[in-house]
Amino acid sequence: AGMYSAQEDGIVVKYDLNGTKQWAKPISGTQDDRCTAVAVSGTDLLIAGYTSSTDLSFSDIETQGGYEGFVYKMTSDGEPVWWTHLGSTGRDRFSGICTVSGGFAVSGYTVMADGDFASLNALGNEEAFVARFG
Repeated sequence: AGMYSAQEDGIVVKYDLNGTKQWAKPISGTQDDRCTAVAVSGTDLLIAGYTSSTDLSFSDIETQGGYEGFVYKMTSDGEPVWWTHLGSTGRDRFSGICTVSGGFAVSGYTVMADGDFASLNALGNEEAFVARFG
C-alpha cells in the first residue's frame, strides 16, 4: 500500500556514509507513482518516473490520461527545485535518465502518438523514445 493511498508510491531516501538515514521524501499521490531512475546533477538529484496521479506530493499535475512521465529535481537536502513531465492519452513512462552537456535526457516508452508525442508516427504497441531537455 502507498504512503498516501492504496496505490503504489515512490520515495527518495538519503543516507550518510555510515548508513544513517538523513531524510526521506515521498513522491506520491492518490494513484500509482513510481520512481524508476536517478541521476546526479552537481549536488542536485534528478528523479525520473511515471505517475497516474493528478496530485503529486510536490505539485499538482495536469495529466492527459493514463500515465505521465516526469522528472523531479531536488537539492541534496531533499528540497524541490523544479519538475516537468511529458504525456499523451495513453501510457507514457520514463525509465532512464542521464545528464548531458547543458541538460539531461530521459528514455522511456509511449503507446499513443498524441499530446506531447504528437510528432511521432506509426506507433505500434509500445514505442521507445529518448527525449533531451536543455
